[in-house]
Amino acid sequence: MARVLLASTAEKGHINPLVGVAQRLLEAGHEVGWLCLPRAPEQLKALKVERVSADLPAHDHVTGGEALARLVRDGAALRRWIAGLLVDAVPGQIEPLRHALRHFGPDVVATDPMLYGVIIAAELEGRPWAGISSSLNPLAPANFDCELTRTLGQLEAARLKLFAAHGLSPRFKVSDCLSPSLNVVFSTPEFTREIGEPAPATQQVGPSIPPQARGDEPRFDWKRLDFELPLIYASFGSQISWQPEIFGKLAGACEKLPVQLVLSVGELAATDWARGLPGNCLAVPYAPQLRLLERASLFVTHGGANSVMEALWAGVPMLVSPQCNDQFINAEFVRRAKNGVVFDLAAQDVGAVTAQVQALLDPGAPQLRPAARLKEAYRARDGAARAAELVAKVGAP
Repeated sequence: MARVLLASTAEKGHINPLVGVAQRLLEAGHEVGWLCLPRAPEQLKALKVERVSADLPAHDHVTGGEALARLVRDGAALRRWIAGLLVDAVPGQIEPLRHALRHFGPDVVATDPMLYGVIIAAELEGRPWAGISSSLNPLAPANFDCELTRTLGQLEAARLKLFAAHGLSPRFKVSDCLSPSLNVVFSTPEFTREIGEPAPATQQVGPSIPPQARGDEPRFDWKRLDFELPLIYASFGSQISWQPEIFGKLAGACEKLPVQLVLSVGELAATDWARGLPGNCLAVPYAPQLRLLERASLFVTHGGANSVMEALWAGVPMLVSPQCNDQFINAEFVRRAKNGVVFDLAAQDVGAVTAQVQALLDPGAPQLRPAARLKEAYRARDGAARAAELVAKVGAP
């Protein structure tokens, strides 16, 4: 049996896909540690993993709430934010991360491939490592153009210099540093084949759906749902959930439709904005997303990779309104797979939003058949189990 160290950031969209992998590794008898940067959230206490810490320098990166939602709309500020997270903060992290690796003694490190400090530390400590992507980056078309790829083009020299200082010559795909051994993506070829260009050593393993409780299950009053009405579920993830204008527009579009709208809105749920929503709209801080998606007729999303994966598993059509970073890549995969539409909610008025929602709810909507077909493909694979198996092989003697 292997000692496996998982490494991720603390955001839910990065933790939740790894939970199933951790659970499958434990089921197989492996010892599992989890290094969560900058620090482990309460959620990890519910898992039977060893929480590994690193004494990292303090940072002032914005990681959520209204501040981050506003930051991502400012191109220059977003570019500085990306540079700070990916490159600028890394030199001060390497020695504390090396110490953490020596303390745990992993046979293999399975890391989010955007954690360059963890990768450098693993290389310097002689530990094999695998990338478990929190995105579809390893499958992105080579010449895909968006704000993120342009930003990374500007950062390329700095990224290479960061690794070269330690004698390393990495390969990148978008923001992911590629492992020569294994790069896991929680997708299937049925979804990505139209435009996907897999990087070397990339495995599409299927969706990562935890076999047990994830540890972050929120309270939810199911009695407030009207099961006679179609359910529209809307979430822009945990980091950029402060979207009063966009969610307000969506609520206005749904107000006179025979539907119920559930909004996962983070801190907005405790504001006067939420209390002023129409009667057929319910705003909560954090929703039981997997269960709601199985019930939903439509998912309105920012296009985060974990949200897209869970919608594919549930077989629900999507209205994708990307806001930043790899969300534009994920949205293009949805557009080409035809199980949803890409629609800029910020740029449209309430009338246009209403028309688009009605079109997607139509019983003859063309997105329904692809969504059902992809659901079959996703339900046929246990991506968490396959990822656990592949990671353990990388750590095998």
